[in-house]
Amino acid sequence: MFIIKCSNCGFEITDWKKAQFYGGTEKVMASIVSRGSAVEKRRQLANLFNREGIPCLKCRKTDIWTWV
Repeated sequence: MFIIKCSNCGFEITDWKKAQFYGGTEKVMASIVSRGSAVEKRRQLANLFNREGIPCLKCRKTDIWTWV
């Protein structure tokens, strides 16, 4: 199961460790420790990556992160 996915090329961030590596530990930890279900945390993480302009590692586009 993946956490978030690039809607342009399909690149997937599959766990919280990769999310911390790509998005920055402090930013991602704020999503992890917040209250809410796993689905809510994935939504928050995708919104964070889009808001911060973190590009996809494969296609380098921004504002393309989705959660499932």
